Amino acid sequence: MLSSQEPVWKEGVFDENGKWMDGWESRRKRCEGYDYSVIRLGLPGTIKGIDLDTSHFTGNFPPSASVQACHCENAEPDAATAWVEILPSVSLSGDSHHIHAIDDDRIWTHLKLNIYPDGGIARLRAWGQPQSRIEIGSATPIDLAAVVNGGRALACSDEHFGRMANILNPGRGINMGDGWETARRRTPGNDWVIVALGHPGEIQRIEVDTAHFKGNYPNSCSIQAAFVKGGTDEQIETQSLFWRELLPEQKLHAHEQHYFSDEVAAMGPITHVRLNIFPDGDQSPAPDRHAGRHRQEGSLTMPRTLELQPLERDSFSPFGDVIEMAGSRHFSINNGATERFHDISQIVGDPPTAIRPSAWFAHNRCPRHCASRCSNATRSRARPSYPRTISPLSWWSRPGAMTSTSTTSVPSSPTASRASTITRGLAPLAAGAGAEPGLHSR
Repeated sequence: MLSSQEPVWKEGVFDENGKWMDGWESRRKRCEGYDYSVIRLGLPGTIKGIDLDTSHFTGNFPPSASVQACHCENAEPDAATAWVEILPSVSLSGDSHHIHAIDDDRIWTHLKLNIYPDGGIARLRAWGQPQSRIEIGSATPIDLAAVVNGGRALACSDEHFGRMANILNPGRGINMGDGWETARRRTPGNDWVIVALGHPGEIQRIEVDTAHFKGNYPNSCSIQAAFVKGGTDEQIETQSLFWRELLPEQKLHAHEQHYFSDEVAAMGPITHVRLNIFPDGDQSPAPDRHAGRHRQEGSLTMPRTLELQPLERDSFSPFGDVIEMAGSRHFSINNGATERFHDISQIVGDPPTAIRPSAWFAHNRCPRHCASRCSNATRSRARPSYPRTISPLSWWSRPGAMTSTSTTSVPSSPTASRASTITRGLAPLAAGAGAEPGLHSR
């Protein structure tokens, strides 16, 4: 009933108790009363939504159910425990989800699911906000974004293949499904996710983990941050566009934990971060982790600067071989309107049979050096032409110098349909984060 996986149906599978069902099912009740199950939440917190899922239970679901809660920080509930009803009795249907919003701000540690009088529940989901357990004033760096410390994923651009909340779970992901994955982007822009930290703090180190994402990891990432005062979670998306840069854009790699310390800007205390991934891709649990000491006030702006470099041989040499036209053999063509720099570079290697070994590269330019002001300004070509399927060369040129580099495409990838309004920005307190079944009636 607390499994993080969706319930499944297995046709023709039976055990010593009868038909095998994926969930919790009590026996037929032949006396007064009702059945119940007590669950310890994975983390203490407030409950904001409950889903009573009867998937695959058609003739054996409970006609109704209710949910109670209690707070027992260091003990288990007993006969003297005072239970508080947070979801009054509601009618249930077979093979259906029953999602109910809970308007209660109290902190709970246990839930009690009551079914009237008996039957089966496939999954119980309790969504809410974990209670922050951060010790204010501690000098020990702590993961401010972790769900166990009160971190919450508030909004994202897309979660087609994986929920955004997964990136805040404890430990590394067990597979790609245990992370946040976006759909492959076919339009300009990039994907992003906004996280509310469990407590304001100064960021000292950031971890971005692409565990299990090998052909669909993001090419790079950056992080913006802010100390947000007031407002609602719903309006945070627009505000985040103007947040300051905490981490400049950094190259990422497949199936790897990336740690950033020196690159992190000193911004003072912050409450929210926005992880940008370019252009799309995936993050595994434990990414976007932020460690810092806790302070309440103060901030420092960190401007971003761009360094301009001249279009010369030395500027382009780190990216590949540079072809210089100075001193190369050339002659006039097109009635003197164009200078042909001929046979200035051999194309070597093991070309396909469609390309002759004598292939060469040539460049034309206007003798008046008028750049782009006429049709003869600058033109480069290789002969014979590559077939479309093996033509990875891009050319940059100007009068007097030109370069060539190979272009590669970064594998883009995927993320999953948005959660319901009730569960958005909330954590699954009753599953996946250490929840345990407790007492039950039978």
